Amino acid sequence: MEDNKINNNGIMYVDLDLPSGTLWSTKNVGANKPNNAGFYFQWGEVTGYNQWSIRFDNTCDGLTWSNYKWYLCGHGYDDTVKFKKYTKPGDTLELEDDAAHKIMGGDWHIPSPEQIQELIDNTTSTWTKLDDVIGMTFTSKKDSSKSIFIPAAGCALNRTIYNRESAGYIWSSALKNGKHSYDGNILKFWPGHATLDSYDRVYGLPIRGVIDGKCDNSEENKTDMEVNKDLNLIEVLKCVSREAKLWSPYCGECSFDGMRYDNELCIRCVHGNEVLNFFSDGRLSKDGECMLFPSKDNRDWSTFKVPTKIHKQFKPFQKVLVKDWHDCRSRWVASTYSHYDTALNKHYLTVLLTVNDEDIIPYEGNEDKLDEITDESEY
Repeated sequence: MEDNKINNNGIMYVDLDLPSGTLWSTKNVGANKPNNAGFYFQWGEVTGYNQWSIRFDNTCDGLTWSNYKWYLCGHGYDDTVKFKKYTKPGDTLELEDDAAHKIMGGDWHIPSPEQIQELIDNTTSTWTKLDDVIGMTFTSKKDSSKSIFIPAAGCALNRTIYNRESAGYIWSSALKNGKHSYDGNILKFWPGHATLDSYDRVYGLPIRGVIDGKCDNSEENKTDMEVNKDLNLIEVLKCVSREAKLWSPYCGECSFDGMRYDNELCIRCVHGNEVLNFFSDGRLSKDGECMLFPSKDNRDWSTFKVPTKIHKQFKPFQKVLVKDWHDCRSRWVASTYSHYDTALNKHYLTVLLTVNDEDIIPYEGNEDKLDEITDESEY
């Protein structure tokens, strides 16, 4: 691990040539060397415990919900659990509750989800050993002499260490922006994989400190935030059809699901069964960075073009069949075509009625469908 430097408080870091300029510490909080696990912290706690104290020392009461600093009441892992602080999905730690900042001092802090994703995207991850300790080495894609090693220290719950030497975890500074408020975003890695994931905040995980860097002002090194300065996705996406494919470093490919105007989180997208609500400038959290883009390879919204909707083509006054709903069911009826409205994405008939693309077909070649029942309502 070359290019180690000393920052404030005499702590070593590595500049991995990341786009944001973020600097990563060479060892976990509480560790005396890079291959040590260091302390295990519950999310938002500034008191950590080493492996020995978790398993044997009476000074540690066990990492459980009842011993968690911010636990208020309810059952863990379901919607009844409540917290004294950081109660909403996407909440970000204040510096007074940031263990890296409190213990390391200076400019050090726990990495944000965006900084973890940046590390994954801009380094090569290799499952390896450092002095017989298993872990993951993250090597700069720009300079192979620059790397950091993070041990596969597993996670702690109650008085047990799980997945040691088979997986590694590092807390981020923000809760997952999803349905629940008990999941914190994490760096998770195991043989052949490194990803931004989430974990229950009651677990004890290691922490690795970072320092925010200053970005190069050149075009090549502009950050996504700089590229998308003054971004207003309400205007950009107002004509985009639902289910259009977008991309987020948080989850990968997601589908646009429309706008919301009842609160600040107004851009709604869907990834699998998870609903993601973004601010108008693409952030998932108020203190985060833009996390919604046209595609994985295009992070510049100024180049985004609304996908042209391909619709069925008809000629004015052409005879067509359209679905006519009556008594909770529809049937094909004959009509005469007028034109297509691109703003509404609807077909107009000469009788001034409109129909959707899936509800109209040519009459010619489909004569046998006339008066045929097509759909029945569930209601």
